[in-house]
Amino acid sequence: MEQELYKTRNVSKCVKAAYTLFNTNFKRIFSKLWLPFLVLSMLLAWNVKTYLQSLDIMSGAFLADNQSIVLYGIINLLTLVAYVWMLANVFHLLNVQGLRANVIKIVKLLVTYMLIGIVIGVIIGAIAGGLAYYFKPSETTQPLVDGTWILKVIGITGVIGVMIFLLLIPLYYVFMQFMIEDRKLRQMFFPSLKEGFRHWGFLFVIYFVITLIALVFIGVIMMPVFVLVISQVSALKSMAMGDPSGLPSYFGWLYFITFTVVYFIVFHFITWALFVLYYAYGSIRRNEMDRESQKKELPNQTHSYQS
Repeated sequence: MEQELYKTRNVSKCVKAAYTLFNTNFKRIFSKLWLPFLVLSMLLAWNVKTYLQSLDIMSGAFLADNQSIVLYGIINLLTLVAYVWMLANVFHLLNVQGLRANVIKIVKLLVTYMLIGIVIGVIIGAIAGGLAYYFKPSETTQPLVDGTWILKVIGITGVIGVMIFLLLIPLYYVFMQFMIEDRKLRQMFFPSLKEGFRHWGFLFVIYFVITLIALVFIGVIMMPVFVLVISQVSALKSMAMGDPSGLPSYFGWLYFITFTVVYFIVFHFITWALFVLYYAYGSIRRNEMDRESQKKELPNQTHSYQS
């Protein structure tokens, strides 16, 4: 999978380079990734199937006995393991550092981002609590059942959450640089994050383009799933009112197979999207290397002029 990485590219060229890399190496990509994709797809499909079958459509509660809950938790844990395995295989194609090294790197990043997520969650929770205390009316001026103040809290908290998400876009650059280069996370995290912020606009446009393409592609691919979900929800509503299900006995397996196929296709799209981000990283890194070279040349030019 050889193609020049450290080269200045605009957004369209990153998309084109990713498509070329994916298309010209499709056989190799498929042969290396079909098993991780299949395992992860089956686990995710089983999760969705189990959740919807145990969902009380009237209350929205997840109804299951202790044994089912434990099994559901085990499946979720296996899904996380399969997700790490899948990403490690994808990046093994890009950095050729070995599967074990990539697994370790991904686990480190997941733990780091989980901690960042917890901190952000606490901050947003504190902001929401403060807003709720500020906007909550007193019983003498306005009844508590009036939900206007709740909408204000949700709206403001939502806007703050979106702003924080946009500010976190440079974390992608940290992720990609750590996965591609052979460096320690604690040494390169903040310098890499600083570089990412310098190119925030470029990263934002990259994410925006990928999101637009994903909405179209995944929207089309997910159509069979939408049909099955609507059928499942309608059946659950009928059963909640005492009517028979009306679904065939094999519907659960049809659900599982359809979700597995859809997820399997979507993971190939996600691989292409990672390739786009891969080339976006290479473009930023090339610009940073040129920037560092110019800084080194400038003092030499100044010294030559003075002498």
